Amino acid sequence: MFPYIILDDIINKEKQDVIEKYMFSGDVNWQWTRNVHFKKETNPEVDESTHWRVGFKHLIQHWDKIYVKNITPFTEIVENISKRLKWSIKLNHIRGAMFPNVPFDSPIGMPHIDFRDSPQHKIIIYYVNDIDGDTVLFKNRTHDTTPEKALNNELTKMISISPKKGRCVIFDGDRYHATGRPKNDFRCVLNYNIELVE
Repeated sequence: MFPYIILDDIINKEKQDVIEKYMFSGDVNWQWTRNVHFKKETNPEVDESTHWRVGFKHLIQHWDKIYVKNITPFTEIVENISKRLKWSIKLNHIRGAMFPNVPFDSPIGMPHIDFRDSPQHKIIIYYVNDIDGDTVLFKNRTHDTTPEKALNNELTKMISISPKKGRCVIFDGDRYHATGRPKNDFRCVLNYNIELVE
């Protein structure tokens, strides 16, 4: 299997607009966080005073618990991926993430793994809006690179993927990746944790 898959227009334009309108509306319960990517209790190696990525989180689904009134526009993305790739998918988690243009030393945020303690899984990043701030995927994975090495930028870049409304990128959940900083508007994505079912 390829180390990553990029699919454009995974849902039609009308549904792309529905998701974008919702995510940028006043109906979303955005939670501000100093560090979108790490929880101190599960990542004690992170010095939050020097490694942080300000942003907003919006939990949509976590296992069987749903946090939005209408989950269908969000699950349709996964259903369409399943059809295109002929995969059977178990959906574990959906979270929205919003990144403002906040200056920091690097053009990308902290390289990280989303669910370090989760069983073998894949990540889907869906781009809600047209914006700059590429997603960077690294060749490094949890079995060959410690979190300390990742924090010290001892990583090998594999690809930068430009955000495009309606686009999604899929990759193994144990691969290090990082979020680019937008220069103009807010960068908004949906982040999915899935498992492939045999």
